[in-house]
This record gives sequence, structure tokens and C-alpha cells, in this order.
Amino acid sequence: MQHTSYKKISSKSKIIINKTKKRKHFWRFVFTFLFILIVFFVLIYRLFYLETHDRAFLIEYGQNESNRMIDLDNTWALFMIEMARH
Repeated sequence: MQHTSYKKISSKSKIIINKTKKRKHFWRFVFTFLFILIVFFVLIYRLFYLETHDRAFLIEYGQNESNRMIDLDNTWALFMIEMARH
């Protein structure tokens, strides 16, 4: 069985330990908050850019989505007609 000895921590060292933990949490909060803020502004900028400057891309994309032609074999159409008759 091992015997573990614990040191008594003085009140001054407790204050120093608590301050360093608070600083770590504060910088983590600042970093996370700034990161989220930057991502938010990048998304707003991208939406604004697409809406104002690059409209040709959006128009072409919309045309491709709405004017899609799908070629089917005759066998598919004959199969559907036979299924509708029965």
C-alpha cells in the first residue's frame, strides 16, 4: 500500500492558482467568441457578394435546376403504359 502525502497549500498560492485558471478560461472564451464572430461576418459577406456581384452564377444555376431534361428509354414508357392498363 502506498502512502501519499499531501502538501498544504497556502492561501496565497490558492489565489494564484485560481487566477491562472480564470485567465485560461477567459482566453478560451475570447478565442471562441471571436472565431464565431468572424465566421458569422464571413457568411454575411459571402451572401452579400453573391446577391450583388455574382448574379450570373445564381441565374445560371437556377436555369439549370428548372430546365432539366431527362431522356427515358422507350422500354420504360411501354412498361408504364402496360402497368397503367392493368
